Amino acid sequence: MPIQTLRTPLFVTDAGEPRSESQSPAGPQSSAAGPAGGEIPLYYRLYAALREKIMAGVWPPPRPLPTEAELSAFYGVSRVTVRRAMALLEEQGLIWRQRGRGTFVNDAVLSGSDRSNFGGLMENINDFQLVTTVQPIRIATVAANAEVARRLEVAGGSDVLQVVRVRHRPDGPISHVTCHVRFPEAAIIDPDRLGNRPVLAALEAAGIRVDRVEQGLSAVNAAGEVADRLEVPVGAALISMWRVVRDTVGRPVEFIRSLYRPDRYEYRVALSRHAGSTPPRWVPLD
Repeated sequence: MPIQTLRTPLFVTDAGEPRSESQSPAGPQSSAAGPAGGEIPLYYRLYAALREKIMAGVWPPPRPLPTEAELSAFYGVSRVTVRRAMALLEEQGLIWRQRGRGTFVNDAVLSGSDRSNFGGLMENINDFQLVTTVQPIRIATVAANAEVARRLEVAGGSDVLQVVRVRHRPDGPISHVTCHVRFPEAAIIDPDRLGNRPVLAALEAAGIRVDRVEQGLSAVNAAGEVADRLEVPVGAALISMWRVVRDTVGRPVEFIRSLYRPDRYEYRVALSRHAGSTPPRWVPLD
C-alpha cells in the first residue's frame, strides 16, 4: 500500500529543517549524538522509527509494510539504509518477508505487546526516578566481560555501553548502579539527555518495547570505590540485585547490577496463593 511521499522530521538539520542523507555532515550512516560522544547510525534511527510504528499496530497483519522504495522516499534515506533497518527488524523476529507478496509484521509480536508492565516494574522504576537524584560516574563503550557477555548473550569482548551512576535520596546515597546495554540499542542512549531517568525508561521512550525481566537478589560486601560512593565502611553488607531486560522477541537488551544500602532500601513483592495448590504455592500478583 503506497504511503504519502514527503520528508519526515526524523532526520533534521541543526536549524530544524529536514535533511537528506547526503546532507548529513557525518556521512550516510550517522545523524545524531550517541553514546560517549559518538553518532547514532542512520539505519538504526530508521529501525527505531519503524519498530515504534510496528508495535503501535500501524501495519497489522495481513497488511504489508510499505516497500523499500516507499520508505526511502518517505524518510529521505537511501534504499541501502532501508535494507539495513529492515534486516535488523527481521533479525529480531518483528517482520517476515515473502517474495512477490511483501513484508509483514509477525503476528506473535502484536499478540504479546500488552504484557510489558511486569506487575508494576515500569511504574516502580518511574516512581524511584521521582524521589531520587542521580550522580553520573561513567558512561562509555567498553568490552563485555564474562558476566556481561553471558547475561546479554553476546561474545566476550563485544562492545557494550556501560552506564555507572549513584542514586541519592535527600538523606544521602541509596544505590550504586552499573548498567550495560548491547548494541545497536545502546546507540540511542544520549548521555546529555539521559538526566535523572533510568536507562530502561530512556529505552522505552525511544520505542524499544520490553516484554520480560529476569532478576535475582543476594548480598555482597562493599568494596573500596563502591563503599566510598555509598558512604559506608569497606566490607559493609549491601543488597545486590541483578536484572536482565528482554525485548518482545526474547533478546536481552540491558543488564543491570544494583548495589543498595539496606538501611535505605527495602525490596517488597506482593504474592497471592495459586488457586487449589496444596501445599500452598505463591505467585506474584498481576
